[in-house]
Amino acid sequence: MIQGSKTNSHLETVLTRYLKVITVLLTEEDSAVNLLSVVNDFWMNSSQHRSYVMSKLMTYRIVKNIDIADWVFSDAALINCHRFHSWEVLKEASGKILAKTADLRELYKESKAANDSKLENRKASLEEAEHDSQQFSLHVMTKFMNRISSNPPKDCAITNTAFEDTLCRRLKAFCRLFGYV
Repeated sequence: MIQGSKTNSHLETVLTRYLKVITVLLTEEDSAVNLLSVVNDFWMNSSQHRSYVMSKLMTYRIVKNIDIADWVFSDAALINCHRFHSWEVLKEASGKILAKTADLRELYKESKAANDSKLENRKASLEEAEHDSQQFSLHVMTKFMNRISSNPPKDCAITNTAFEDTLCRRLKAFCRLFGYV
């Protein structure tokens, strides 16, 4: 990461160069969440770099949206739950899955209108994307409910009431994003 810390171009070059190595190293169940924690810790003072790297990790499919949600609700990330950066990463992960579903829905509509031969493939892709979107939103909602009903992390900078208020505000924003309210 130090090699890629000069500019975003350097960072993207480093990620591209070491993509295979990174994916080989991420074989353990929690390894993607640990990678996100390392990125968060490394760029603690640069939310722009942190968000950029996490976005690229999602784009290159090194980490999945579910991994982002698991990281956001981990004790390490929730210590600073009153700050904006981790919620912005969750919002971006949500936006990516919603955009993918919308794009596939549009392609399906175009194929259906044109009576295209790819109609069945696009329908299957759309159904898979909609399923993934539902699974992701269910996973995030479950994480919200589990964290709201538990105590804040030990080193959390805010009180229990403020912790719950923060999570409730973020839950409401998440529900608006997915059109639940």
